[in-house]
Amino acid sequence: MHVHDVNERAPRFTVRRVFLPARATESFTVIGPDLRPVELVDEYLAWLTDCERSPNTVEGYAHDLRAFWTFLAERELSWDRVGVMELGELAAWARRPAANVVVLAEESARLSARTVNRMLSGVVGFYEFQARRGSTLAQDLVVRTRSGRGDYKPFLHGIARSRPRGRAVRLPERQSLPRTLSLEQVAGVIDCQERLRDRFLFTAHQLRHAYATLAYRDGVGLEVIGALLTHRSPSSTLIYTHPTAEDLRAVLADRGVLERVADLV
Repeated sequence: MHVHDVNERAPRFTVRRVFLPARATESFTVIGPDLRPVELVDEYLAWLTDCERSPNTVEGYAHDLRAFWTFLAERELSWDRVGVMELGELAAWARRPAANVVVLAEESARLSARTVNRMLSGVVGFYEFQARRGSTLAQDLVVRTRSGRGDYKPFLHGIARSRPRGRAVRLPERQSLPRTLSLEQVAGVIDCQERLRDRFLFTAHQLRHAYATLAYRDGVGLEVIGALLTHRSPSSTLIYTHPTAEDLRAVLADRGVLERVADLV
């Protein structure tokens, strides 16, 4: 499910591509129920365009703010009356498949945690823009969402060097490991190249995740793999190895762990 589909619940706001004659560039805007651009959102998106942000980024933020304005309309809230509590409600609202459904598992959520976090980034970016324009409420909201600590001061505050905390309103994301190619798949990719020069583009570094995983699976040491990939540390090389469940089972079986565990059952 894409963030564009969130507003199917109340399709009162739409995203439109616009042309800015003064700048001779294309941008995006959000049209409200009155068939007029939402002024604050329009100014923010135009500013992003002036800053030469990627058109895909501007379009993504436009859809994020469309969802946010739909949320505000459903809650009968004004943008300048939003706090950290309301941002948390926005995250839950975006995840729910329907108004009367509570998300208990990632698979049942309307949007993934990563998509919702990107939406929250777009909304916080909008408030950062308003804070730079002098909105004290927006400035306070940005400070609270960026600090992640509120009024709490840890032990040795002011003595020990503090590090910036992550955003307070952020959903935990489930890590997804990349899938590596098999030798047959690597050979298939190379064989598809019609020109000889294109075949030489596929080096060990170009296919480093698959290369490191296959070499590690065959018993090659991390030091050797790291040297081939020009890594300084074996810990860096370890990031590029992605053992599957079958790989882990094979190692446990080879060490006799599975057999000893079976004897205990």
